[in-house]
Amino acid sequence: MKDIIENCMGASEAACKSSCPMNTDAKTYVRLIGEDKGKEAIKVIRETLFLPGVLGRICAHPCEQNCRRGKEDSPIAIATLKRYAADNFDNEEDWDISVKSKNGKKIAIIGMGPAGAQGAIDLAKEGYEVTIFDRSSEFGGMMRVRIPEHKLPREVIDREYSLLEKLGINIQFSTEIGKDISFEKLEKNYDAILIATGKNTKSSFVFDELTLQLINNKKVFVAGNCASARIVVEAMSEGRRAAKSIDRFLNGKDLKEGRSLEAEGGYQTKLYLPTEYLPEGWNSFGKNERVIPKIVNGENLGFTKEEAIKEANRCLKCECKLCMKECSMLNDYTDCPKTLFTEYAEKGYENVDPKISYSCNMCNQCTLKCPKSLDLKSNFSDLRSKYIKDNGGKSPMKGHKAIEAHQYLGYSKLFNTTNTAPNGKKTKYVFFPGCSLPSYNSVAVGNIMDHLQNKLGGEVGSLLKCCGKPPKALGQDELFKERFQTVQEELDKVGAETIIVACQSCYGIFGTYGKQNVISLWELLPEIGLPESQLGIGKGSDVKFNIHDSCPTRNVTKIHDGIRWIMEKLGYEVEELENSREKTRCCGFGGMIVPAVPEVAKKVMNRRAKETTTGHMVTYCAACRESMENGGADALHIVDLIFGDKYKKSKAKKRNMGPVKQWLTRYKSKLELNKRES
Repeated sequence: MKDIIENCMGASEAACKSSCPMNTDAKTYVRLIGEDKGKEAIKVIRETLFLPGVLGRICAHPCEQNCRRGKEDSPIAIATLKRYAADNFDNEEDWDISVKSKNGKKIAIIGMGPAGAQGAIDLAKEGYEVTIFDRSSEFGGMMRVRIPEHKLPREVIDREYSLLEKLGINIQFSTEIGKDISFEKLEKNYDAILIATGKNTKSSFVFDELTLQLINNKKVFVAGNCASARIVVEAMSEGRRAAKSIDRFLNGKDLKEGRSLEAEGGYQTKLYLPTEYLPEGWNSFGKNERVIPKIVNGENLGFTKEEAIKEANRCLKCECKLCMKECSMLNDYTDCPKTLFTEYAEKGYENVDPKISYSCNMCNQCTLKCPKSLDLKSNFSDLRSKYIKDNGGKSPMKGHKAIEAHQYLGYSKLFNTTNTAPNGKKTKYVFFPGCSLPSYNSVAVGNIMDHLQNKLGGEVGSLLKCCGKPPKALGQDELFKERFQTVQEELDKVGAETIIVACQSCYGIFGTYGKQNVISLWELLPEIGLPESQLGIGKGSDVKFNIHDSCPTRNVTKIHDGIRWIMEKLGYEVEELENSREKTRCCGFGGMIVPAVPEVAKKVMNRRAKETTTGHMVTYCAACRESMENGGADALHIVDLIFGDKYKKSKAKKRNMGPVKQWLTRYKSKLELNKRES
């Protein structure tokens, strides 16, 4: 859990936003411009910046220096896009000039550059009476003096600075402190002072780096070039930070509590996506260099509408949340894993709805998608174990009573059997069909046993019993150990050396906890061959199949290869799904969520089934097959093809059975296996 909280990038800001000292949401306004929504874009910009037109022309744009797109070809022209929005859509009537009621406290601000102006705006909005003293006779501070007009038109400065007057801020032009009015008088007449006089200030100040409060005069704060800022947007950030400190100071609050330089200025985001993890279709525009505005007589004309939209659409819209885009359940409960597991850590798991943990399919696709391979599955599994322990060994989910019933029957003598190899031969191998296949096709279970006996010298016995995966999946660790032990004892009793499993969950259980060697039937068949009568039976069929790979064995290439070898030898045509083999998606049955959280299970089933490109799915798990049919696909188990007639479209039908018929079929599987012992 700690690993997820510390390293999940889902809540991390895009580098363009985090590196901006004002934390302007560049990703959002760039996206809006790309959608030709300039009015919405300028609203986003003005949430943090009162100088969009100015900054669109002169900002040093650390956002662009850190733009992820720049690692691929060239960064997005974020500043120029800001200018485009300001020049074309910034309506003064839409400016936010709301202020709180006057609180009776007065603030003096020395200097009307970006730092002083920003501090004044923020304090005025909080109800303070703010007066700015500046020795110049016009708006803009040193920007007006040092930046050529063709780069920064003075009407842009005047227009955007007019916000100060609209907010009722008093402005004393042509007023020099120490000449026209003494600093001592300011100290006497004002409750706090903000010095924002720029880098020409002769005095050097000793101040707290976070709060910007002078060490030797608690009433005085500094911001901008006379503090530590070196570029305009940094100066504005310090003006805002100083205003926050002043507000806390005058209200008797701790100036540092809950604050950090990272939260109130530019910082390096944890979000970084390697090229292979960039958003799907990110290069649909190709590897394009940024759009360059026309320059006429040395003047940058900015973007046209067409140029702005084109440039904005180069944005990668950086975010991680790849697990969120993949998982059908996470979005129901959180905005990203970091948020969710932080909630667990802060509230305690016992105060978080257990439904969340029991909605996980345990498919591990989230980890596969995660650039940092964070293991959500194991964390949800651990949480399940805790809920089980707190609930007296039982699942807190009412729907899991059905699993209890399954387990009762799954270990009862009525539906279990152990058979040694016939004719007194050594039981070198034991065929373990699992739970789902015997409940689906009893005839196929018998046919498999016959084929194994024929190919493996008759040294094959059988064991029909649950491997214990259901209680393990629920978090019933002790119950799992108890039940698996009964399985292990049966295997030891017959002297088995190798377990042949047809179920992928069983493959994982025996591979992790069993004493004997374990091999999947689907990797064994390519070694021993298929029934001769079935070779090429599918040639000429009008059905083309998609293969659904099971997630418990997503990393077992031999099984994937074995299934495809079988389909080739049978003669059926196969079209691979985009999400197959190690990238396969859950069928919806995993994690025991079907009885507990059926609405999530249904979403997963529908999504996976709809991925079929042919309309026909073949699986090698009976539970997966059932899920694919529930999702709307024509679905078969591969044993239907190995031991059946040529499959054609005309044979498509519903094959799902209710629980009563499934248990009856399992009983018939028991009888089929018992026949093969004698």
